[in-house]
Amino acid sequence: MIVRIAEIQVDPANLDEYLERARTIGADSVANEPGVIAIFPMQDKRNPGQIRILGKLCKMLDSSHWPLET
Repeated sequence: MIVRIAEIQVDPANLDEYLERARTIGADSVANEPGVIAIFPMQDKRNPGQIRILGKLCKMLDSSHWPLET
């Protein structure tokens, strides 16, 4: 199993739209992307625009699906 962590900063002007879309994107990824077992988004209470996303992936997935840096 592979766990990937993504940290992003969302502009406050776009935060509501981002959070609305994020509610469905995780479920879509698990349903439609090979090797994706779970997606866990987290929002920092002190800085709501700071988002961390944990992705739990099956070990056989090659690294081209989730690059280390984008």
